[in-house]
Amino acid sequence: MPCQRGSGRRGGEAAINVVKKMKMTQQPILATWSFIAQASQPAAIVPDGCRDIIIRMRDHEPVIMFATELDDTTRTVHVQTGDSFFGFRLQPGVGIRPELSCAMSSLATCPADAETIREFLIQPRDLAELLAAVQNARGTLEAAKSLGVSSRTLQRKLFDATGRSPSWWRRLARLRKSAKLIASAEIDQIELADLAFQHGYCDQPHMTREFQHWLGVSPHNLRKNGAVADALASTGYGDG
Repeated sequence: MPCQRGSGRRGGEAAINVVKKMKMTQQPILATWSFIAQASQPAAIVPDGCRDIIIRMRDHEPVIMFATELDDTTRTVHVQTGDSFFGFRLQPGVGIRPELSCAMSSLATCPADAETIREFLIQPRDLAELLAAVQNARGTLEAAKSLGVSSRTLQRKLFDATGRSPSWWRRLARLRKSAKLIASAEIDQIELADLAFQHGYCDQPHMTREFQHWLGVSPHNLRKNGAVADALASTGYGDG
């Protein structure tokens, strides 16, 4: 998967120097995006709860289309100078029909628009409501009560739709909210222990373990890791 989540937020200090454009679209597609790699460099891909359908163009190679999976941990990818990408960022939790695999070769060689891509997407009617409840709750039981369903029903619905549990989604939202704040300039005025408490962690060591699990860096070292900090700037689950 290419480094489509690199934001360019730090200009020349970004993990990878790209020319990037993003345009917001209607559900179930969150946005369309494009970039051209200006250098052959590694870039970080952080968990964001979204899948992407991507078209890659590279000199002297066939145009290809591929779909990403949900990331559970941060990983590193490599692109080559001049690589050009166009992608469809899906809403959190939205799935992809198996039929897309058979259609990818033809879609990659002709202009694929959002309307065409939507035909291959799976978005249960109540998915957005389920994810919103989990994002704002302190636990699965609280989320289930807010929806008027049992914890078991919430567990089943989310796992059937996304392959991930309510706990996974809640932890991801909490992680992204706290990490985005730390990666921003405003964090200089906030103690990490206070931040951990404000975002529902048991204590600072708990937050540190979560950062290490999801991002591979500690809260203290996040801003020193430009690749991960830049990748957090892209849109994903928990940003609302």
